[in-house]
Amino acid sequence: YFNLGIGIQPGAETIFYSNDQKETSFLIGCTGNTGLLFVPFPELGMVLGVGLRGQISNSKGLRSSVGVGFELGINF
Repeated sequence: YFNLGIGIQPGAETIFYSNDQKETSFLIGCTGNTGLLFVPFPELGMVLGVGLRGQISNSKGLRSSVGVGFELGINF
């Protein structure tokens, strides 16, 4: 099976500076993932998956990230 997902993630970020100041800001970001799901034993319902994941946001600390994800689950 082919898996595709997108999402929006709101949040808040607080940055502490070395001169004892702090700055809080509203975050908005977008996530996306795509991958393949494999059902090796249909009678057991086991699902294995591998995919790519990504994220972008207006954060001052971490604006974007990309990674690989592995999944193990049960289909019922």
